[in-house]
Amino acid sequence: MKDFALEPGTNNFLWKKRGITMTSEYLQYMQQKVICCLSLFKGEWYLDTRLGIPYIPGWSLEKDGHRTILESAIRVKIASTSGIKKLTSFETNLDPKTRSFTVSFSAQCDNGEVLEMNDIQLGGNE
Repeated sequence: MKDFALEPGTNNFLWKKRGITMTSEYLQYMQQKVICCLSLFKGEWYLDTRLGIPYIPGWSLEKDGHRTILESAIRVKIASTSGIKKLTSFETNLDPKTRSFTVSFSAQCDNGEVLEMNDIQLGGNE
């Protein structure tokens, strides 16, 4: 599959002399697909309101119950992403000082390749 390539760590299109470039590898495509999905609240993108993670009103990462709900929602969203066969590892980290929440995981793709993503930041004040 192909999609517009994004600059690593941003949501900006990757430009070259001839214009916007496309993803060159399947894992790059899948990585962008997961990051885009985790960057949205469910229903936020009107073209596909199924994308994204649920918004939890009044949530706080410091509350164990809320963190468990968020982690579960993220696991389900990654595992249900088209092209992901199964989630093989999953880990989160919360930095209370910066209020940043990071996700690292490995997943087997439909084509047999393994997608490994580390320290995807889902929040914070940086």
